[in-house]
Formats: sequence, C-alpha cells, structure tokens
Amino acid sequence: VSLQLKDISTYRSLVLLAQTEIADTFMMAGQFDRAADYYRRVLKLGDLDLNEAQVRLKLVKSLYELKDWKGVLAEGQQCIEKAALSSQVAEVRFLMAEANKKLGMYQEAIQQTLELLNTEQERAGKDPDNWAYWQKRTGNKLANELYEQGDYINALLIYETLFKLPGNAEWHSQALYQIGLIYERMFQPDRASAAYTEIISQSTNAAPVLNNVAKSSAAYST
Repeated sequence: VSLQLKDISTYRSLVLLAQTEIADTFMMAGQFDRAADYYRRVLKLGDLDLNEAQVRLKLVKSLYELKDWKGVLAEGQQCIEKAALSSQVAEVRFLMAEANKKLGMYQEAIQQTLELLNTEQERAGKDPDNWAYWQKRTGNKLANELYEQGDYINALLIYETLFKLPGNAEWHSQALYQIGLIYERMFQPDRASAAYTEIISQSTNAAPVLNNVAKSSAAYST
C-alpha cells in the first residue's frame, strides 16, 4: 500500500513477467495442467501490456494436450471474441476444429474450418503467411479425413474452398486433383475430366499430378 505509483507499475510488470515465465516453463516441461492454471492467472491480471492473444493460444494448446476438448472449445471461443484481429486466431481455429472432431462433432468441425478459410482471410493482418499455413493445414487435414470416410460432399466443399485460396500453380493443381478424384467417386466423370483438363491448362507442374491421376483412375476403374 505504501509503494509509490511508479513502483506499483513496476511491480505489476514483474508479476506479469514472472507468472508468464512460470507458465511457459510448466508448458515446456509437459506439465500442462499447471501451465493452464498459470495462463489463467496471467489473463486475470488484465494488464494492458499483456499479449492476450498469445497467452490465450498457449492456454488453448495446454488444454489440447490435456485432451480437455470442451475446454479447448470454450477458451478458443474466448480467444476469437477478445483477440479476433490477431494472427493467433488461425491456429486456435485449427485446434477447435480438431477438438470438435475428437468429440464426434464433425459438422461443427466443418463449420470451424470454413470460418477459417472464408471470413478469417481478411484478418490476416501483418502475418498473412501464418494465416495461409493454418488455412491450408486445417482445410486439407479435415478434407482428407472426410474423403477417407466417404463423406464426399463435405470433402468437396472444403477442397473447392481451398482451391480459391491464394497460392501457386502447384497448390491449385493439387486441390484440383483432389476435386477430380471426388467427382470420380461420385460417378461424375465429366466433372472429373474438367478438373484434370484445367490442371493441364493452368499448371506448369501438371505432369506429376497427371501421372497420379492416371494411376488413380486406373485403380478406380478396376
């Protein structure tokens, strides 16, 4: 109580730094329950100098390691609401999509992924490469799983959304390749052929992709 105002400010900064470092240490040591506890303490401080988005991301990652899927969803939503313009939100959406899948909530996982691929593009801010990485990782992972499960409609929806993302010719060719495969499985050879034809016309790296197409088509026809 007797501290001067400037000393109080310094004290608060030291407390913030200490608790953050303690939380990070527990996380690196694999003690995710204690790390989560300290990250929550840091957030309660409400310090203006706090990188809230970064701390919330670490909290969500700790809960993910603890397999606290509901906690991931609850804290992830808090991060989205309170740090919506931060690049950390992209990774949070990835973790939330994974948590939804662990809970068997695939429709929610699909919605979370589409949110990341669509509305979140305009929030890339100063780190567009980070956003692009998490968009592609999240979308491709879920779309591949849906494809393997035979959910071709939702897999196609995500692959088509992935195809619209900014990227190089090779990335677009790979997305089109998956789209073509899905149309084959859905017995729509004309659309599959159109996808493969577009690969030829647009990609300078078409040859390796088309070799895979030829093999896949031959195997499917048998």
